[in-house]
Amino acid sequence: MNIGIAVLSPLSAGAVTREEMRTLDAAYPPGSIVNCEAELAGNGKNLLPMTTKIRGHIISRAENLSHADVRVMFIPHGSSTATITLSYRQKVIMEENGQRVYIDPESLKVSMPVSPSSEAIVAKGFRDRLPATQEVQPYQTTEITDFPSYVVRVPGESPLYCHKVE
Repeated sequence: MNIGIAVLSPLSAGAVTREEMRTLDAAYPPGSIVNCEAELAGNGKNLLPMTTKIRGHIISRAENLSHADVRVMFIPHGSSTATITLSYRQKVIMEENGQRVYIDPESLKVSMPVSPSSEAIVAKGFRDRLPATQEVQPYQTTEITDFPSYVVRVPGESPLYCHKVE
């Protein structure tokens, strides 16, 4: 699962263009909060079914560049609390065909209430798995539903439902 805010699927009737993405971004000015949620099915072995909740606080937005503080919580089905919470600073650059997303590895922190002694090890594991180059996420992965709410659809992943916190 991508842990970015706006994250390739076949073009659907609601897939956005670059200009529509600019309009969507404008609906989330600095200070805005976006909440996203996805259901992860698990694999029947070592990965439990979970709800993923992502909260992004837009720090700055200018031209084609934005910064956000992001928190990702992984909550096992049947539980009300997260087993792992990631937090990090994210930079998004709008390009011709999509958004280039960069997670600042130095900002990435992990919270694990059940095993606080493992937090540094798990954080290092997440940092080690970050892509060496910034990943481009095509605009077509995003579908505006009830503006400014949207859904991100990446093949092989659960849909990510996002809305603005008013």
